[in-house]
Amino acid sequence: MNSLDKYRKEIDKIDDSIIELLEQRFNLVVEIGQYKKENNLPVFDAKRESAIKQKFTTKKYQDSLSNIYDTILKESKTIQYDKEHNN
Repeated sequence: MNSLDKYRKEIDKIDDSIIELLEQRFNLVVEIGQYKKENNLPVFDAKRESAIKQKFTTKKYQDSLSNIYDTILKESKTIQYDKEHNN
């Protein structure tokens, strides 16, 4: 196995972990959405999103992380809105 294949295999393992963790995250998002619905809380929480983004402001790839988290947070809100209006 050459070096490129080794790197790709390592990335594949990391990608598998990311996918599994995102599944876990979105399952929790559904539960949070249900809680918010039951307690008449809004889906969007600017303070919470800001706190999440603060976690990586000092990281080497903060711009890339910010872009990725923008997508994750957008999808999280979409999941909550969909559950709110379809249940």
